[in-house]
Amino acid sequence: MTIYNLLYVGKLYSVARFEAEAEKHGVARALPAPFVGKLKWGDPIMLAQWEPNQEAQRESRTTQMTVEGQKGHVSFKRIGSAKVFGYFHVTGLNMSVVGGGSTADLAKDALSRKLRIVRFVVGPGRVDRVCGSYGISSTAFVEDTLEEIMAKAKEVEQSMGVKFKWFVAGRYVRIDDPVVLDPCQFTRGVLKVEVDGDLLPQGEFEPGINFIFDYKRKLYAPKEEEQ
Repeated sequence: MTIYNLLYVGKLYSVARFEAEAEKHGVARALPAPFVGKLKWGDPIMLAQWEPNQEAQRESRTTQMTVEGQKGHVSFKRIGSAKVFGYFHVTGLNMSVVGGGSTADLAKDALSRKLRIVRFVVGPGRVDRVCGSYGISSTAFVEDTLEEIMAKAKEVEQSMGVKFKWFVAGRYVRIDDPVVLDPCQFTRGVLKVEVDGDLLPQGEFEPGINFIFDYKRKLYAPKEEEQ
């Protein structure tokens, strides 16, 4: 058994819609800086859909009664399974400055000066996803580890009073025979799971940071986009 990181794909996506987008733009998932700093370039992250077990959840539901005998707080466990349909290796980052504005460019420049940059590439332009859209001003290919990048970013945040938002990114790899983990916990963050077998290793790559701007998150998918 091998332990992997797992992320659930939100309900904006069907597997088909997610795969179509990932084939075009790659995978990009928002994660908090402390967790990104614990990863290493090339680490795999599994992608799954949550499938709740409604009957088991109903059975676990408990009702707390108030002193007056009235119905009180109702709580229940999220019981279900994870259908793992693909994965990606962390080969890049997307980074934006929360709030944008003129300070954003200054903060990006400040971080760039701290990084060990091999080369810069301008563009490629705008990316439109089901969950949101953003522009890419440039990409910096770096020698820094993810831990080093997060530490340097924290220094800039503290000195300039800004907040960076991070997305881990990589090329999507499909699993032809989806793996079902049952039972499996639900979380909006990263879950550690044990899986029988090994994923394909990541080949050679050049790690880079996309500096993004005008990030606009979508909370729902327009009907014309639904499939």
